[in-house]
Amino acid sequence: MLKVESLHSSRRSLYVSSGFCTVLLLVVLNAIAVHGLGICDTEQCIESAQNFINNMDPSVNPCTNFYQFACGGFLENTIIPADKSSWSLVDKLQEIVENRILRRLNDLDNDGSTSSSFKKALDFYSSCMNEDLIEQKGVEVLRAQLTCLGGWPVADADWTEDDFNLEDLKIKLFTTGPTDIIFDFFPVVDFRNSSRLVIQLRPAGLGLDANYLFEGFSNPAVKAYFSSMLDLAYELGAPSNNETSDDFTDVLAFEFSLASMSFDENSTGCYEDTYHLVTVADLEISYPYIPWLRLLTESLEGLATVSPDLPVQVMVPGFFSGLGDLLNNTPIRVVANYVIWRVVYGQAAYLTHKWQEVSHRVNNVLTGTTELPPRSETCLLELQNRFEPITSSIYVRQYYNKETTGNVERLAALLQEQFLETMQTNTWMDASTFAAAKEKILKLKYFIGSPAELYDDQAIDLYFDKAFIDASDYYCNIINMEKFQRYQDWSSLQEPVNKSAWVDHSSSTTLDVSYRPQSNSIEIPAAILDKLLYSSDRPDYLNLAVIGYLIAFQQTFTLNDEGRQFDAEGNLVGCWDDVTDMNFQKILQAVSDEYSSFVDKQVNLTLIGENIKSVASSDHGGFKVSYLTYRKLEANNRQPLLPHLEHFSPRQ
Repeated sequence: MLKVESLHSSRRSLYVSSGFCTVLLLVVLNAIAVHGLGICDTEQCIESAQNFINNMDPSVNPCTNFYQFACGGFLENTIIPADKSSWSLVDKLQEIVENRILRRLNDLDNDGSTSSSFKKALDFYSSCMNEDLIEQKGVEVLRAQLTCLGGWPVADADWTEDDFNLEDLKIKLFTTGPTDIIFDFFPVVDFRNSSRLVIQLRPAGLGLDANYLFEGFSNPAVKAYFSSMLDLAYELGAPSNNETSDDFTDVLAFEFSLASMSFDENSTGCYEDTYHLVTVADLEISYPYIPWLRLLTESLEGLATVSPDLPVQVMVPGFFSGLGDLLNNTPIRVVANYVIWRVVYGQAAYLTHKWQEVSHRVNNVLTGTTELPPRSETCLLELQNRFEPITSSIYVRQYYNKETTGNVERLAALLQEQFLETMQTNTWMDASTFAAAKEKILKLKYFIGSPAELYDDQAIDLYFDKAFIDASDYYCNIINMEKFQRYQDWSSLQEPVNKSAWVDHSSSTTLDVSYRPQSNSIEIPAAILDKLLYSSDRPDYLNLAVIGYLIAFQQTFTLNDEGRQFDAEGNLVGCWDDVTDMNFQKILQAVSDEYSSFVDKQVNLTLIGENIKSVASSDHGGFKVSYLTYRKLEANNRQPLLPHLEHFSPRQ
């Protein structure tokens, strides 16, 4: 167990800081005693007040060290669990949400009247929790999968180069394993026409972040990654000798080359510069080392119709221009070892406890965690990833008050009104930019709580109709759900985009408020509207300081580096003109300079303002809009104080 001794760096922790400190971050430093206001005595007010008291350090002068004043009690009393890298209010709420779902799963398991889709979810979870059976089956399921894929050279003495063909292997992986290896293709909303889907061709992800790979073996994460390669290969029969080590040294060098090519040195952050829409026929001409028409046709058989004129959006064209030479100049054995290594590494978490520990080795180095999460937590996370509409349905039916949706809608409307008023005071926008920004805000859509379909068994059963689950075979369930998700992703490739499709807004247990530029919408899930962060039974200043801030924070994303490139309908319109952009960059630079002057004395680290200037400016905007919204409300409705915190004003 680790003691909390410094600021957590994750964005998730930052937006609520130490949790219960968020309200106090709206402090007005000229603190005055407020008299004549009533005391809020609801259960929510009493709980909130106690949380603030527990997490403050009143012995500290807020004018000298406001963070310690607001959060000192939290830092002193909080212990980071061994399987976590940080702990905040979000983590606490996440734990509450998970425990609620687990209790409901247990209730449903004892109730024989569950629908077919819920039964599939229960069987999936049960197969994950059956560790004895997973240990009994061992790695034979993976061995069988690798045999179907042609074997792993490093662990298969009979393997020959004649057994390997990259496009054949990619086609097999599309139905039997991970596809995100070397390159990947996926249906996405067309940047310039948000009413349709196109195929996006892009460099694949890597087994380890490129920033670590670039440091080589001097980086502890690279050492852990390399040792994971060796240990898993030994488990599958690779000889423990220098040849195996040399094989993986070559694999790591190949992955380093992929990482280097995946980085777009000419990227300006402007999507207009990276938008390259071609056809399948164009791919065959520009990148002839892969028979693209065959690859797509056979991979998508039964899912989508592929023709030479099918549009494809190519991300990082330089990667694909250089990939042919890399493949031609790399021994086939190295390419085959790399592809199968990525399969093995990707599947390790679904095997025995020993394999799970190896799969977490790099994460342990990067985060400082010393233990695997509890099995119930791991299995619930997989269940949420594979059956998200069902876990969300389980949660909202029991724990979400539908009346909250209307209350938050009214709150969002007030914030939006204030956002527009605040925007009118800006002097850096020209007239056309202001008009476009105003239209975006006026057309902004909010998806709050949960869609109605999460209360409809029939709708959920229909969605999961093609999902096949075996309660006694966790590994195959993972593969089957990968197939199911690909069916869901690709079967609508040639249909118009439905931006209000309920499944796309069914992440009701996500603890985040998010902006989606291609639908110009803000997602406010049910779980984040829990009483820890929001309640209609407490004063407006508490709700505005947390949920209000988060909504306003996301409203600013309509104008940030990414959001400003899309219009009110979600279509790419390019970056702002040079003068407006220059004015905006001056503001961001001022924010960057301010934050670059901050030093965390506990660890003697200086913030890099350039890295956080966009998010930090949105922080400023979110707090300003939420605070001004409260100022309006209190003019007509003076708010009661919190018990035992009467010396703080509502504004504070």
